[in-house]
Amino acid sequence: MGASDLQTVKVRDVRRRPPLPNLNHQADPLVIMQVDVSDDHATERNGSAILRLFGVTEQGNSVLLRGHRFYHCLYVPVLPGDDASTLNEGLNVALSKKHDGMNHKIVVHVRVVTKRNIMYFVPGDSEMQFFRITILNPRYMKETASLLQSGGLRVETPDGMKPLPEIVTFESTLDYALRFMI
Repeated sequence: MGASDLQTVKVRDVRRRPPLPNLNHQADPLVIMQVDVSDDHATERNGSAILRLFGVTEQGNSVLLRGHRFYHCLYVPVLPGDDASTLNEGLNVALSKKHDGMNHKIVVHVRVVTKRNIMYFVPGDSEMQFFRITILNPRYMKETASLLQSGGLRVETPDGMKPLPEIVTFESTLDYALRFMI
């Protein structure tokens, strides 16, 4: 094979993506193979996190999706006499003291859900009630879980301030990007 048989190929011609198709975002589904996800702590004005998902369409086009308003959460067992709004307010008061000048609540909401505890799971175990504590931004998850686990949280009750006992948290160590994909 002589030098005259070799072709000069430009890298940009070989690696070029196909042209973008015309998509109607309201009618055409966007199907991608996800390649990577980035939780780089970008935030919206309200303080919630933004996820970036990188992928490729079936036609070979690169795609960057930005996931907004997906909130991280953890679960704690409902204790007798506790109520969701009291826990929500208590957490927001305690966390806002640590983050002076913050103009948004860290805990978005607390709801009662019925779930099955899979720790030490035994078939036939009954379901129980948990508080699902939804956090505005995953960077506050560790701090929120620590506050609950340490027994350092005090909540306002009709009888005055009441300290809560140490509370076991569930799913507080689950990675934010992984929860998004599940």
